[in-house]
Amino acid sequence: MWTLAGQIAPLAISLVTTPITIRLLGAEGYGVLILVTLTFTYLGFADFGMAVASTKFGAEAYGEGSPDREGRIIRTAALIASVFTIAIAIPCLLLTEEIIGIFSVPAHYFGDAVFGFRIAVLTFILNVFAGVLNTPQLARLRFDLNTAINATTRILGIIATPIVIWMGYGITGVLAALFCASLLNLTAHLIVSRSLLKSLFETTIERSLVGALLRYGGGLSLAGVAAVLLGNLEKAVLASSNSVKALAYYSVAFTLASMAMLATQSLRQTLVPAFAQLIGKNDFSHLISLFLRSLRLNLLFLLPGLVTLVIIARPLITMWAGEDFGRESTNPFYFLLIGLLFNILAAIPHAALLAAGKTGALAKIYWMEVFPYVAILFYLTNTYGTEGAAVAWSIRAVADSVLIAMLSKKYLGTPFGFFKGRSIPFLVAAAVILVPGIISIFLHGFRFWLLIILAITIPIYLLVVCRYLLDQVEIEWIERVFRRLGMRVTISGQ
Repeated sequence: MWTLAGQIAPLAISLVTTPITIRLLGAEGYGVLILVTLTFTYLGFADFGMAVASTKFGAEAYGEGSPDREGRIIRTAALIASVFTIAIAIPCLLLTEEIIGIFSVPAHYFGDAVFGFRIAVLTFILNVFAGVLNTPQLARLRFDLNTAINATTRILGIIATPIVIWMGYGITGVLAALFCASLLNLTAHLIVSRSLLKSLFETTIERSLVGALLRYGGGLSLAGVAAVLLGNLEKAVLASSNSVKALAYYSVAFTLASMAMLATQSLRQTLVPAFAQLIGKNDFSHLISLFLRSLRLNLLFLLPGLVTLVIIARPLITMWAGEDFGRESTNPFYFLLIGLLFNILAAIPHAALLAAGKTGALAKIYWMEVFPYVAILFYLTNTYGTEGAAVAWSIRAVADSVLIAMLSKKYLGTPFGFFKGRSIPFLVAAAVILVPGIISIFLHGFRFWLLIILAITIPIYLLVVCRYLLDQVEIEWIERVFRRLGMRVTISGQ
């Protein structure tokens, strides 16, 4: 919940500042800014998987009561990450003009895009080190500290964005502000992690784990390269085959759809070390219990949120980004939601596979998907524009989710019958809650009376969920949460 709060807070600020940024830069300028900031995504593999590897192996060492070994693991991971990150960053810095030249960047924005890209690469290097050096916080489940640092610096960068544009510094000013925010983030992580792990700044490394870290990171990096292509290639294709304006329309739709992933992203960050500890103890009964509960609760509580987003999508996008975006971004948003639902559910088996060290298996399935996806993406994007890109992304997300579930079942024996004979109550509840969303899509727009229907269906849905689909432990937890908020709520269990 701390991690979720740390994602929601910057998002709430972004919902206010992004429309200002769009209006100050225009759709074309905003598209260029999005293109340059995608550097952080496209270079995600450059740390050779050491952020996740450091968390996995560092958490195991902490669980064993060996802080000195934990410190050596973190330093080893940081050393490996620095070697690979710098090896990727230098060519990017030297070939910046050629990289930007691939995309349809207007001539009057080309210089800003080139300079901004170089700043973004340097910012990414800072983020890589921060992603490894926050391990003592994650290993100790101090998500409060990790969240405070990450959320505060992100919010500062978000607030600074429209301010520096208004002051006349443009796209390069935005990237410089984000660099300063990342530098502050790294400094804060160093201070806090050092207070938690006194041996953090020693000079020794864990030589015995270099091979294991490289194998784990190698598989994760191979998977990461493919995941970057699979998860974001449609943006580059839109920018090159259509325009940066089309990229801006699509990015607004993708940003709004991605709001549904916040809770699961938070859960995944918690589940990787939790699953790793359970696997290390051979406590597979507890692991499967946690696995099924995570899947079930995600699915149950996502549906009302997704339906609400469908109903309010067009007026929300229009109010947020302008009339053009409301018209051009709403349909891609609908298509993206389908893939995102599957993508969210796949996060749990994905976390289990990372905890089990099966990064090589993940790499194989991602690369198996790349070439079919590229063919589908180019065809649909060139034929149908932003809507085609959204459909291609969702087709890939559904296929990816099925394959990850199969891998999880193969290696960890994780079952997926998470309603245990309660499929009919679930189908009834899903049918009730989905009705207003389906009507909204067919009407191609917002109707106020749909909100009234939603207000009626949500209590019915929650009644069915609480009565038939939650177990007693989950019901008692919900009641405790309400009591902490000063509300006495009693839920009838099974």
